[in-house]
Amino acid sequence: MPTAPKRPCSGSPTCRNLVHKSPCPDCARKREQRRGSRHARGYDAAWVQLRDEFLTDAANQCCAHCARHGRATPATEVDHIVPFSGPNDPLRLDRTNLQGLCGVCHRRKTAAQQLIDALKSAPGARRGRIWIQIRSDTP
Repeated sequence: MPTAPKRPCSGSPTCRNLVHKSPCPDCARKREQRRGSRHARGYDAAWVQLRDEFLTDAANQCCAHCARHGRATPATEVDHIVPFSGPNDPLRLDRTNLQGLCGVCHRRKTAAQQLIDALKSAPGARRGRIWIQIRSDTP
């Protein structure tokens, strides 16, 4: 069975590796090193305890996004409604800033937030030339 041709790595504009699945292992490793450990990003023992308590609360056991669309999906992940900026940010452990989400909704929200952040830092964003709309009504 033929395989798809290799493509350039999307991990870095200067990477010359050809891969079937991007990014290449070198670029993926460099990205993880830049990203820092989960503890350095604020997901320490206090977060793990809060997360466990939050998910065991009966009010948080269903995915908040799915519930808005009439679906009853178990919440498996805890999401910060407003992203926090670091370990010392008061939003990090604020229960009112948390919501339970299923894995699919959490990945979708995270990807949308990363896209928004990338577009905000793009050239021309400060002059109002970039406009995006994220649809939250899709299943």
